[in-house]
Amino acid sequence: MTRSDQAQLEREPEEVGSRQPGRTPMRGVWNWFGAVFGIVVLLGGGILYFLGRSGPEIDEAEVEQPVTAEEAEAQPAGPPATVAPAHEATDDISEESPVAIPGQTSAVLLGMYVVDSFGFPGLEEAYAEATEVGDRDAGQVANVLAAVDAVDWPDELSDFAATFRGDVAGLHEAMEAGDLEGARHGLEAVHGSQHDLSSGVYAWLAGTPVGGHDDGVQARQSMEVIEIEMTEFAYGPESIDIEAGVPVILRFTNAGMLEHEAMVGDAHMQDEWAAASANEGGHDPNDGHHGDLMAVTVLPGETADLEVHIDEPGTWYMACHLTGHYEQGQVATINVTS
Repeated sequence: MTRSDQAQLEREPEEVGSRQPGRTPMRGVWNWFGAVFGIVVLLGGGILYFLGRSGPEIDEAEVEQPVTAEEAEAQPAGPPATVAPAHEATDDISEESPVAIPGQTSAVLLGMYVVDSFGFPGLEEAYAEATEVGDRDAGQVANVLAAVDAVDWPDELSDFAATFRGDVAGLHEAMEAGDLEGARHGLEAVHGSQHDLSSGVYAWLAGTPVGGHDDGVQARQSMEVIEIEMTEFAYGPESIDIEAGVPVILRFTNAGMLEHEAMVGDAHMQDEWAAASANEGGHDPNDGHHGDLMAVTVLPGETADLEVHIDEPGTWYMACHLTGHYEQGQVATINVTS
């Protein structure tokens, strides 16, 4: 062994021992961390595996599988098979229920929303003091007509809708012609038929009988109609008979050249109206004096209905209290019998 080899052997132990005890290289740290992580993953996977196996085993053959309608028909006679439904089951719905035809129900509700939003009662009050037909009123009424025509009304409401539609059409025609008096009468008619239609719709939606109210279309159709002609200055016939407590419709047709009215009341009421008209020098039939009285005004060549309901037997009258008409004998007798 040479001297240089001996020197090399003497240096190596010193170099190896020169590393300080307690200090771990970084590579060793990462190796330690990876080993711990792997152990955790293995333990977690094992736990999940045993948890999954701990549940009850389900034999798919024991589960009743739904079959199609075709497969059910092909099966031999025996207990009925479970047929897969085409859609989620719902509660039974009666064919008479409006819910069974949701499209029609929505159309009816939308139509009534347009009608009720128009504000016919407010327009009627405005026209009582108006001096001319509004420029845009006819166009707005036409929109209501369009809304009514767009609805496929159910059979229970068809009569109500037809009556209301006819009244609105008459109102629209009067407004188009600039006929202020015709518009006033039209608004009065629309007011009543709108109430009937609205009440019918709510009854239909609730599933209750439609048309049970006294002033409904069906009730009016069952009333007796008495035809009366207006001329200068008389009614024909000069006397009519009605039954106490039974409403009737007096249908006035103005065959004269002048405007006429019919105000129904007993003798005392007629005298008061005549005195008031004389003191005021006559009255304008459009001044709103009728109020809730049984009264109607009819233009030449037109026809109007007046519902009359008198509860007590006795003698009543119909008379025209326009300037000079009553004084010239335009009065007729209403015999109310028990």
